[in-house]
Amino acid sequence: MRTLCAISVMLFLAAMPTGATPLTIIFTDAQDTHDPIGRLEFGANPLESYGSASGSKGMVVLCAIPRPDKSTMVFAVMGPRHEPRRICRAKTFDGANYSDFEEVYVTEPGRWLLSAAIVYDESKHAITAYMSRSTDSGHGIWGFRSVDGGDSWKPLGEGPLFRDHDAFSVIWDARAREYVFYNTTYEAHEKLFPDNLGADRRRVQHIRTSKDGIRWRPNDDVTLASPAKPEMGLIVPDEDDPPETEFYQLNVFAYADRYAAKMLLYAPTRPDVWPPDPETGRYRHGPFTWAEWWVSHDGRNWQRPYRDTYALGEASIWLCGMPLTASGKQLWVYGGKLFGVLEKHLFYVTSKGNAAFSTRPFEMPDTQLLLNAEMTSPFQPSKTDYLNPSYIMAEITDKRGKTIEGYENGKCVFQSLGQGLVPLQWEGRDATELVGTQVRLRLYLRSARIYAVTAAQRSS
Repeated sequence: MRTLCAISVMLFLAAMPTGATPLTIIFTDAQDTHDPIGRLEFGANPLESYGSASGSKGMVVLCAIPRPDKSTMVFAVMGPRHEPRRICRAKTFDGANYSDFEEVYVTEPGRWLLSAAIVYDESKHAITAYMSRSTDSGHGIWGFRSVDGGDSWKPLGEGPLFRDHDAFSVIWDARAREYVFYNTTYEAHEKLFPDNLGADRRRVQHIRTSKDGIRWRPNDDVTLASPAKPEMGLIVPDEDDPPETEFYQLNVFAYADRYAAKMLLYAPTRPDVWPPDPETGRYRHGPFTWAEWWVSHDGRNWQRPYRDTYALGEASIWLCGMPLTASGKQLWVYGGKLFGVLEKHLFYVTSKGNAAFSTRPFEMPDTQLLLNAEMTSPFQPSKTDYLNPSYIMAEITDKRGKTIEGYENGKCVFQSLGQGLVPLQWEGRDATELVGTQVRLRLYLRSARIYAVTAAQRSS
């Protein structure tokens, strides 16, 4: 597994991104599985279609804010290319049905482009929208902010905050207390095949950060004529990528105690397959070639462990925006349709043979532990059939790995699982008697996928 590093960026590993639950242990790579036995593999699921988003009026949800009444307030930026853009707001309780749709802000006229992002800083109740606008001196990023729940908005200055490519996403990193801007940018690079950028520029990624969402580091303007400097900390394809690969767009979102992202890959087409435009002589924009899931513990340094999984699955190649969590699913709302996975079902650890591992140490909560997992045997025997290869066992150990009496693995065994979260019990004991104790969960598995371990919510 290869790590992509943004240069000169501090690591912030101590806290969780906004939206993480008090106990959510996920498994995206070997850092999450301690003292392993057997051959563990890590995988990711593609997105599935979940039907229509009724009442969404074609929104692409860019920001989702949970409300005290258990609804979610969602925001989108809408409107045709090169026309004023409209910030719109709606409400949903289940992710599939939307109400109270309203337009809350309209920009001034201009050559506005379609890319946009909206991010929420919970500590200041600030909702900030970023939009791209084309000018004679390149694409610029404009900002707009609301501090009253989206009722009123003000521009963040009279002009662009900086200039760069029009593909981007933005997060508020609560642990570092700063905004993080993931921008496609231009790198000087001799290409195998030219496209609409020419033969000496390619699309890569870089990261800007800001404490206030207005003043950014680095603050360099980037255009085709003035490409990004190497010291800006570029994220570029590696030797495992086809040589013509470019990084077109990185859509980042919080996932449990870390971040995940969908990366859209791109490559120019050979001009003898797709000749230049006969009228202008310009080479053409190439196609998108793949979409990957990326993961990061800090939002700055990224891993690409799932290159063989087509992340978008049944979703549109243009899918962007931020997911919301509702009805036990993680959902992207795009153009009136829903795409997603079951909650915390993006990444998993699995094994085709007998394997085991321990989680990181955690403080035992005062509610029951829940297992998010599924069996993956290709056979259909009964759960007691000796031909059934699938099982999961769980035991509780102290933080040093010694099994705690009464919580041995033979007392918590699964050979079949339905869909949903499964309570962990050891012959009727739910381990809440260990509340406050530093423990580990040791999991044994074969022909099963383990997605997460969480704690049950307290009864109101």
